[in-house]
Amino acid sequence: MEKLACIQKGIQIQHLVVPYLLNTIFTQQRKKHPVDYTESLETISPAVQSRVIQKEETLRLQQELKRHFDSISNWIRIQKRMVLFIYPISAASEFMLGGVIGSGKSVETFMNKPVVILALFITILILMPAASYTAKWLFKKSFGKHLDDLKENIDSLEEEKK
Repeated sequence: MEKLACIQKGIQIQHLVVPYLLNTIFTQQRKKHPVDYTESLETISPAVQSRVIQKEETLRLQQELKRHFDSISNWIRIQKRMVLFIYPISAASEFMLGGVIGSGKSVETFMNKPVVILALFITILILMPAASYTAKWLFKKSFGKHLDDLKENIDSLEEEKK
């Protein structure tokens, strides 16, 4: 009797263990191959559509980030070029205005002296590089971290896309 009871228990355990093992094997295979071909198209379609929509949204986001990065970089480049044209005019006009107000003379009388003209050119030569480097530093300080973050996000989206 005991032998028969042990055999029956072994069969019962076998009935419990074998389906568990088979289920585990099939689950591991499904993890390797996520598409289950026994499912109907209606159940697979929303998941596929969701992935397609997600890829399209990622692409739109990437394009928008690139647009922002390019527009900010372009604006900074234009401002750096404008420094070369506007700063000398600004320095010269401020020099003349300060000299005219300080001396109390007219512009023609003030600018007739060769020393004043030499001082004007020296002022422009000193202020131009200083202003140019200051502008570059301010742009880097103001927009540098933001542009670095944008570039990092664009690169991560490109890697995700591949």
